[in-house]
Amino acid sequence: MIVFLRLILICLVLVTVVPIAQAADFSIRTIVGEDVIPPTIPHPVTVTPIASTQLDVSWGVSVDNFAVAGYIVRRDGIYIATTTLTSFSDTGLSPSTTYTYQIQAFDTVFNYSSSSILVATTTLPTPPPPVVTPEATTTAPTATVARVVLDDLLIVPATDRVAISLSTARPARFELRWGRTASYELGYVTTDRFLRDYETTITGLEPGTLYEYELIGYTPAGRQTILKRGQFTTVSLDSERMLVPNVSGFIATVALDSVRLSWQPPILPNAYVRIVRSHLGFPQHQNDGAIVYQGKGTSVTDVDILQTMSPVYYTAFVVAESGAVSSGAIAVVYRSDTILSGSIPYEPERPPLPAEFAPIEEVRASTTLPELSDIMISQGVHTWRLEDQRIELTAGGTVTVSIAKDRVTAPIKIIIGTLLDPANHRQQFSFLLRLNQDRSAYEATLAVPTTVGVSQLTIEIYDFSSERLARYSNQISFIPAPDDPQVVFPDIFFTSPLIPFTLSGVMVGILSMLLWLLWRHRHEDNR
Repeated sequence: MIVFLRLILICLVLVTVVPIAQAADFSIRTIVGEDVIPPTIPHPVTVTPIASTQLDVSWGVSVDNFAVAGYIVRRDGIYIATTTLTSFSDTGLSPSTTYTYQIQAFDTVFNYSSSSILVATTTLPTPPPPVVTPEATTTAPTATVARVVLDDLLIVPATDRVAISLSTARPARFELRWGRTASYELGYVTTDRFLRDYETTITGLEPGTLYEYELIGYTPAGRQTILKRGQFTTVSLDSERMLVPNVSGFIATVALDSVRLSWQPPILPNAYVRIVRSHLGFPQHQNDGAIVYQGKGTSVTDVDILQTMSPVYYTAFVVAESGAVSSGAIAVVYRSDTILSGSIPYEPERPPLPAEFAPIEEVRASTTLPELSDIMISQGVHTWRLEDQRIELTAGGTVTVSIAKDRVTAPIKIIIGTLLDPANHRQQFSFLLRLNQDRSAYEATLAVPTTVGVSQLTIEIYDFSSERLARYSNQISFIPAPDDPQVVFPDIFFTSPLIPFTLSGVMVGILSMLLWLLWRHRHEDNR
């Protein structure tokens, strides 16, 4: 009986292994070791009363030997939320009621830390109804009257949408209304939480259209304040088609738990740089993540960001005066004590350029991915394919890299380009290729280095699981800009062999005339 069972087990193994051995394309991943160490206990935990129906909970960062995946929030011992952040707003509570909170951390293989200590806080009492003062006796608000004060407001329009972000001095609830007239007839959005910072995006707008908006703030006591009334104009389609170059030299440097970002903006009048960050992947548009910086500077420090997340992905966009946006320059950083396991998405490092370099094309078996010849490089009136053996770009200019959309029909998440610094092959600059306005091609326009030398351009395509589908690479040379051509006028006196003799005869005749005049003048004096 035992022998019979063994034979059945062997047959089952063979039936399972044979189809795998015949598979055309598969991957094997191994996990070395076993993670049994839980994260540390989140500490300290603070609970702040914001309103009669809201408490804000925050806690310190937990540390794990691999990576912390998230946190569990419990109220009065009952689970209420899971988050990857280190804060949570608990709403819908009862006024003048005491609640207790505990936080528990877990890692990527679901090892759970011990629960934090219990922290108890009481919600605010129900606010009294606002007193309506007759218009004739209304006075300016005093220091004891709570009202919403707007600290910052940023409006970034696009062709069919507008992104609005704001901050206030104290937590508030917001209402935003908009329309083509001051009646704000098109719609409104409201928040159910009291926040200091708020972001929203209005979609479904028409390109090149003027809209009116009104922003209202409510204090936890229910007092209403009109924060702003104004207008914004969406970007026209013609402006969106403008090719905006990315920043050059976008570098992220780790300093303890902070990240210093530096770049060189393109020469573009009234343009500004907007840097967005995420821990999920490279932001692919200017509202896809948290705003780190916006302005016309060349550097910024993201303070202590690596205490809460690792890796951190950054994208720097250039926004032109017309509202058109560049494809985005990218950088990624990791916390120094992070132990990475498995595959690393968006490989952060590459080997230096070899002495003898040939075009590279690594594509998984698929008919829906481009070939090396489908990647176009344009500068001025010149166009190359990435497969060309000799690609020479003028140093210090701008170049556009593009792939026709119909050559990329596979489901992809992101296309990343990387250019080596011709002066230092260990330094590289990466950028995104995004769909252009008419959705005909994935494009990126970038300012190329001013240094003359040999570089390498690499294009990589990733799917939604951050697996690389294809990689293309080739050598590129940067040559000095040609000098301005000197206009040389032809010497008409020497274009014919007879003209020199004619010129000599004329000179002899003039000299003879001068001698005759001189002789005549002396002859008259002798008389």
